[in-house]
Amino acid sequence: YFLSSSDAENAAIDSGAAGPGWVRTGEAFGAIAPDACHGSRPVQRFYTHGANTHFFTVDAGECGFVRRADPGWIHEGEAFGAYTPLYGQCPARTVPIRRVYNNRWMFNDSNHRFVARAVLYEQMLARGWIGEGVVMCLWDGNS
Repeated sequence: YFLSSSDAENAAIDSGAAGPGWVRTGEAFGAIAPDACHGSRPVQRFYTHGANTHFFTVDAGECGFVRRADPGWIHEGEAFGAYTPLYGQCPARTVPIRRVYNNRWMFNDSNHRFVARAVLYEQMLARGWIGEGVVMCLWDGNS
């Protein structure tokens, strides 16, 4: 699974730049810009060559841990903005984004998936992925 907030990156993957077999899941959620005045924070994007995977976090502590814990993670900068959940809950008019992990680090095939729909989160858990709960909150454009 791959998450991108860049139209150019999406177009490149759609045209085969990431290799064969990549198809869109049809899942999407609306990103926002970081805006300290309104409380949204930057979501940091990391990449590791080893597992050829990306990782996203809005949590400053988690960001610091990833930067210190494994020098193989490359900080790629801010991807988009989000709100930080408080005790696993999102503010009004936002959508909780949940993260699941496939726990395949021992095969150098780690992957995280970020989902907005609770039912999809439950489906991923049923497939053996590890639930990491609500990790960010995004604006609900329907509110």
